[in-house]
Amino acid sequence: MSTKKGLSVIGVSMDEDGWKSVRPSLAEKKVNYPVVIGSWDLANLFGITALPVTLLIDREGRVADLHVGMVEKAAFEREIQILLKENAPKKILSDGLSWAQPTKRSLRE
Repeated sequence: MSTKKGLSVIGVSMDEDGWKSVRPSLAEKKVNYPVVIGSWDLANLFGITALPVTLLIDREGRVADLHVGMVEKAAFEREIQILLKENAPKKILSDGLSWAQPTKRSLRE
């Protein structure tokens, strides 16, 4: 799903049986954004070790923030608004992974 503001949403399913589990769930929940099947090899590239996880990726394709577990809607919306701003701050992930530019400020501040 994409908007004029520059937001895209892509779901990644990690179900071991792939589309067999995913298709019925997508239909039931009426998901309106693209979903792909992921793998742990792909997850490892992004430092993902637990599910569920939400990645916020900036316009240059770098991970700006990572949430493990459920995300509160208000916090999630605020972080998205920050990233949609033209000169959004970028964050180095706390585990040392750095796809983002260093900054003194986190998206969660």
